[in-house]
Amino acid sequence: MTELARLGLLFGVDLQDDRLDRVFLNRAIEHILARRFLRENQGGDSLRSLLKHLAQESWVANPYGLDQSGDEEEQGEEAASEGGAR
Repeated sequence: MTELARLGLLFGVDLQDDRLDRVFLNRAIEHILARRFLRENQGGDSLRSLLKHLAQESWVANPYGLDQSGDEEEQGEEAASEGGAR
């Protein structure tokens, strides 16, 4: 609970809000569990790379751990190619 509260404060999410961001809550819990599994050396080799990815704070900060700056670049390229086709 302490780690969940820390993440809520870090990312400005009110965990007591009536309309709680459930996507954030799921990502935060996945992050917390991944860190615990890595610390306790659980999950085996086949899951280790997935757990390492989930254990990064970017998993909580960005929807599904995706870096949105890369998405903006791709959208810009798509818009440019669409504009050139007209």
